[in-house]
Amino acid sequence: MFRLHLSRNAQRAEVPLSPKLSVDDPAVLHAAAAAGLGIGLLPEFLCRQGLVTSRLKAVLPEWTVPPAAALYALYPLSLESDPRVQQFVDFLAANIVPALAVPVAGRAPAAPGREAAAAAH
Repeated sequence: MFRLHLSRNAQRAEVPLSPKLSVDDPAVLHAAAAAGLGIGLLPEFLCRQGLVTSRLKAVLPEWTVPPAAALYALYPLSLESDPRVQQFVDFLAANIVPALAVPVAGRAPAAPGREAAAAAH
């Protein structure tokens, strides 16, 4: 069992959960929610297409979870001057980071660390 911490404006809630499925791969959790097996707590960017096509439905959209940890690119100091490493870091900054911040069409931009609880619709 674990506790899900939620907030809405100044209101805070702690929800004890005993999941029937516990995985460390968000793609598996997304597939399970999309298949109608239950509710999953997923990064909003993974749910965008399912929300737009109504395959998924946001659960408690007015609530947020604590922000996720920062995203870092780590590499050995010996590779600092390697142009391939810098190109890869530039690629991540240009493609991955903006993809995490793109809002769902018709919705306000997600707050940093915004996650979506989604269920099959």
